[in-house]
Amino acid sequence: ILAVQRIILEALTNALRHSQASTVTVSAQAEDGWLRIQVADDGVGFRDPGHSRGRGLDNLRRRAAGLGGTLDIQSARGAGASLVLRLPLTQQSASS
Repeated sequence: ILAVQRIILEALTNALRHSQASTVTVSAQAEDGWLRIQVADDGVGFRDPGHSRGRGLDNLRRRAAGLGGTLDIQSARGAGASLVLRLPLTQQSASS
């Protein structure tokens, strides 16, 4: 739970620091055995979310992977940004 909290907090911090957004939305839903959490803003966006200057987004991806999940980031200049964290709702045993 702490790792999930840190991912969401970092996503919110990034939106507040960098996006110049007027609205930031956090939503969560369970679907097909996965928890889907989205943090989206209507800010300035950025050109290439796969190649950021800092380590923050890479750290978020590593944290998600460490929990067995994925992190998808979509953005474009002037079109805001969206971060989607997908995590399994059940732990799978190593022998399955």
